[in-house]
Amino acid sequence: MNSLENLVQFNKHVIENADKGIIYLDVSDNILFANKYIYNLFEAEEGSLERESINIIFQNLKVSSISPPDFKSKSSFNFEIKTRSGSKKSIKIESEYIKDGDNKDIGSYVFIWDITDFISVSSEIKENEQLYNLVYESANDGICIIDQDKDCLIDCNKKTAELFGTDREQLLSKKISTLTPKEYYNDSKNQDRLKTALANLEEGSKTVLLEWVHERFDGTQFFSEISISKFRSKNRKLLIGIMRDVSERKLNEEEINHRINVERMISSISSRFINLRTDKLEMEFHWALKEIGRFYQLDKSSLYLYSDNYKKINCFAEWRKDNIEAASKLQNLNVGEFNWWTDQLLNNQIIRISNKSDFPNRDKLSELINGNCEYSSIMISPIKDGYKLIGFWSLVSFEKEVKWNEYNDTLMSIIGEIFSNALIKRKQENVIIESEKRFRTLVDTTSSLIFILQNEKIVFANEAAKKSVSYGSSIIDFPLIDIIHKDYKSFVENSITKILLGKEKTIFGDIKTITLQGSFKWFDFNAAKINYIGKEAVIITANDITAIKEVEEKLINYNEKLEKAINDKTEELKGVNQNLIDNNRELSIAKENLNNQLKLLEILIDNIPIPLIIFGADKKILRCNKSFEVFTGDKNDAIIGMDFELAYINEFADQYIGFINELYKNGGTRTTELSAINHHGEYRTVLAFGSSFENRDGKNEGVILTYLDITEQKKAEYEVLKSLGKQKELNSLKTQFISTASHELRTPLTTILSSADYLEILGDKIIKTSNDKYFEHILRIQQTVKHLTEMMDDLLTLNRTEIGKIEFNPASVNISLICDKILFDLEAYKKVNQHINFSINANHTNYYADKTLIRLIISNLLSNAIKYSCNECEIKFSVSEKGNELEICISDNGMGIAEHDQKKLFEPFFRSESVREIAGSGLGLSIVKKAVDLHGGKIVFKSEYKKGTEFKVYIPIRKGEF
Repeated sequence: MNSLENLVQFNKHVIENADKGIIYLDVSDNILFANKYIYNLFEAEEGSLERESINIIFQNLKVSSISPPDFKSKSSFNFEIKTRSGSKKSIKIESEYIKDGDNKDIGSYVFIWDITDFISVSSEIKENEQLYNLVYESANDGICIIDQDKDCLIDCNKKTAELFGTDREQLLSKKISTLTPKEYYNDSKNQDRLKTALANLEEGSKTVLLEWVHERFDGTQFFSEISISKFRSKNRKLLIGIMRDVSERKLNEEEINHRINVERMISSISSRFINLRTDKLEMEFHWALKEIGRFYQLDKSSLYLYSDNYKKINCFAEWRKDNIEAASKLQNLNVGEFNWWTDQLLNNQIIRISNKSDFPNRDKLSELINGNCEYSSIMISPIKDGYKLIGFWSLVSFEKEVKWNEYNDTLMSIIGEIFSNALIKRKQENVIIESEKRFRTLVDTTSSLIFILQNEKIVFANEAAKKSVSYGSSIIDFPLIDIIHKDYKSFVENSITKILLGKEKTIFGDIKTITLQGSFKWFDFNAAKINYIGKEAVIITANDITAIKEVEEKLINYNEKLEKAINDKTEELKGVNQNLIDNNRELSIAKENLNNQLKLLEILIDNIPIPLIIFGADKKILRCNKSFEVFTGDKNDAIIGMDFELAYINEFADQYIGFINELYKNGGTRTTELSAINHHGEYRTVLAFGSSFENRDGKNEGVILTYLDITEQKKAEYEVLKSLGKQKELNSLKTQFISTASHELRTPLTTILSSADYLEILGDKIIKTSNDKYFEHILRIQQTVKHLTEMMDDLLTLNRTEIGKIEFNPASVNISLICDKILFDLEAYKKVNQHINFSINANHTNYYADKTLIRLIISNLLSNAIKYSCNECEIKFSVSEKGNELEICISDNGMGIAEHDQKKLFEPFFRSESVREIAGSGLGLSIVKKAVDLHGGKIVFKSEYKKGTEFKVYIPIRKGEF
């Protein structure tokens, strides 16, 4: 059989089984062919009408005196006939005359529809014409009437015809199955939904709601939401369907689901990069590129980085069709050879090319991409460090063309920032490593001694320290106290103890040490607490002052010798003048030596790199060193002889005056932190070390004051403490979330798994032997999934409140109806014999509030009361006006809340130890608190462990809102 014969057979089959009557007439109006529909309509035997005149047939069948139509012209009208069994039928007739290629008449086509049902139903509806026009024809939703037994459409309004893209007559007598996509209608799941909906109507439901997919006459499809109800007319079962096109809503839902999946993917990638070790950076980049490529079902995703001198660009990581491959053809490219691409990326523009023909043939990169890789679509996003372009990443499709959009731009930008942060972090860590190397080099080259102690042992010593005490590398793990002279051991031990206990921040002093060879050395001692390799430690810095101490000892010896010489010479003056001359000569020599020593001390004081100032017994300034002049900008000559109180005229004067007066009053040595302003006008923090000095009679001769600028150290301490505080807070919230989520997810998932395994193992046996058991497990799975869904809803609601995206939409709401609806919804959750005693005593019916948030508040508090109360308990629920506030009160006699848990009750994820075995997310009360705050209200509670709890919510009543 050739193709033409196949086509003829196909057309014959379609015409024979059409859902309307088709008659073919010759030029004399005799019937050459009539399909099955005609024979059924006229109640005639098949084949009996052929060669009969259609005019004679209509004369025998007609009811009225109307003449049969003229079939030699295009016409359309209604006609009444009487079948052989005597039943009357209304039919619609359309005819069209046909000519051949030479314009000769060859016959007519006549189309006939049985519109008896339509006429019957229309006459019933038209009994109330005003209501029909108002409700039926003017409705914004499609309204259709279906014969349930025949499963066909017998009437509809204009909106229904618009939805299907045709006129009303074309829809009449259409089977429901022909208005539905074939694959959708034949799906067993959809058949079951339809049967369930119709069964619910038979059981007494007034209406049922059904979502369905329809097919328009042009072949396009749309989603509808149909409200179905039933009625009888002349012993026929009819259905009324009110349908609304919800295709746009469905598309929005799909878009929302897509965005949620994208946000989950971004969250997953972001979480992997937060605590990333940079030595695993390339592996994580491969994983992220693979996830993105698979999500969008693309062929390739790549990451390219600029060289350190920004002259070349290399492929750093690439995923391609489930493999990780090196992009060898795109390695070591000179940046200057693809200026167009770089200019776009530097301007923070995302390059989107959906078609290969759109590639700009402007540089070498375009040739490589277009010539070697055969891309169809590509999207490239910049990766920046501030204003500096450090690389870019791309998505590629080889075969299919991708229509990129702004939402793709947002995704590319976010992923680019994640990649940028990871690369910057790696760069910063490299800088830190280099900084640590430079620091160690500096520490090892400085002349100052540096020790770090942990558990009283030396864990670090620089080269100067190792050489000074002559121990070398063996000093590590050596007790510091063992190289301290016995006269200073107690001072050093007490100093380290005070530092570690936090009693002193830093301690200064001079100490005497013993070298490996047994000789003695003097050092200035400076100790402070630090964190070393994650543990508490003490750092000690020191300078060798042995030479200064020797000078001081010599000075003391010279003073003693001078006094002895003077006494000896005085005695000798009484006797021998010559001896006096000789002694005076020796005295002059001794004075000269003393002056030399004093000059040496002056040089030492001037060259100490710490600001120093000396006050005399009369509280006037004796002198200051060069470091003091540099720090304050005050010259020595200008301030000598000035009263010390006049020297401190600024906002911190009281600190210094009080500190110095205390030294004059009580003497001794004191250390404290003070605020200061340097000669640049900058605010600095200094560690002040003050000491009084006395004469031989024990009287205070003055005060020496030195400053150590510790501003940068204080800033560093503050940043460390601040970071530790944030880290502790994040760790606490993370631990609490993981604990709650893992507990709340593990139990329902275990329940679902065990029930599913149980059903899989027993299979058909469980249905035959224990139908109740089968549905019990089905119910367990449904309830558990619902619990998981509610938990995720709580998480999403809490997240929206945290980031400020939850909307507050107050309007006039009926508080009584809201309460009734919540009580009805919670009826299924009540335990055995639990009773909710509800009362409302309000002056008004409606109040100005957000309906959704009010439902959240009441339903969460009521469900908690049900959950944490025992069987047969009474729960009290009341709504009343209290002054200018609406009071919502819910109380129970349940488990109650322990006193130590009450402070944390409204924190997210917090759950008391006493309710760990009861399912819950720990989010409900947190959400309630947020909802109450959005209303400008307040929530209070009182509870006693094992005796019950009462919550009261107060919502302000706004003036004029009723």
